[in-house]
Amino acid sequence: MEKSRLVLETNDGASRQGIKYRGASNRSLRLAVLDACQGAHSTRSSLCRHSAELGAKGHSGPKPERPISLSMTSISQKTKRAIRFAAVAILGLYLTIHCLASEQVKPALDEIVAIPAGYFMMGCDDGGDNEKPIHKVYVNAFLMDKYEVSVAQYKRFIEATGHRQPENWNEQLQNPNRPAVNVDWEDANAYANWVGKRLPTEAEWEYAARGGNTGVAGKPSYKYPWGNEASATKANFDADSSRGRQREWWGIAKLYLKGVGSYSPNGYGLYDMAGNVWEWCADWSDPNYYKTSPERNPQGPKNARYRVLRGGSWYHDANSMRCAKRRGRGPTIRGGYFIGIRCVQDAR
Repeated sequence: MEKSRLVLETNDGASRQGIKYRGASNRSLRLAVLDACQGAHSTRSSLCRHSAELGAKGHSGPKPERPISLSMTSISQKTKRAIRFAAVAILGLYLTIHCLASEQVKPALDEIVAIPAGYFMMGCDDGGDNEKPIHKVYVNAFLMDKYEVSVAQYKRFIEATGHRQPENWNEQLQNPNRPAVNVDWEDANAYANWVGKRLPTEAEWEYAARGGNTGVAGKPSYKYPWGNEASATKANFDADSSRGRQREWWGIAKLYLKGVGSYSPNGYGLYDMAGNVWEWCADWSDPNYYKTSPERNPQGPKNARYRVLRGGSWYHDANSMRCAKRRGRGPTIRGGYFIGIRCVQDAR
């Protein structure tokens, strides 16, 4: 938390009485200067920021002050109202510069993206048997999280509800902008309900991942959100097939997991729809479902052994992060260092 200090200095011998101030560096900040007596004052008001964080790397203690100064000449007829007005003006200047000069602009992790209704070609004829046949599907408009659920977001959920912690939670907390992992389907569904959202259907997920490349009405349909060629500059995956040979799961997860939004978004403005972590879907997983699924808003089979995962991960190869790739996993199996969450909600 940052604190601010307002400094009022007067000429030697000038009369002053009961000058008080209060403040904190947030948008609701108020500063008041009270009970100032008349007199020949020459005042200088400066607002300095103090940070409770550590200074430059290798140095301890608070960062140096960064003053924002504004000079003002007060004459004997200046009223308390004018002095208060000056303090508020200084405050406004400080807050503006403070916001613009922030050291790091972090993504607004609660952002959602409006996905338009439409048709697309779902599945893949040259993929796995459970991806066949390609079939035309219509989905209603919906809203989808721009980013995978972060550790920071999941932390708020745990603190508010007392929900059980994932494995390696204390270590996950060291990287709050990474996706929360080691969550099973039950965890993911509980989180989605808590934030007033839900998990996406498998059809919604694939439609969104394709980013507008629907394969209908003359539009192309690609393997990946960006095209037909896998690229380590576009997603976090095992590009050289080396990560999968390692077996110290959490050790390598800490090395290869990346913060949400680390790569460019797809055509709908969604980040990490390929790679980084698999994402839970609402559907039960049936390898033969495509043969009988309805054309409009398919919801998956009524029951099965596994729940659907989509998107691939840091641990898996390029094939796993194709838009059409389907994978199933037991809904109560935890310990997935490569499995996370993304939520959706119905369009209003």
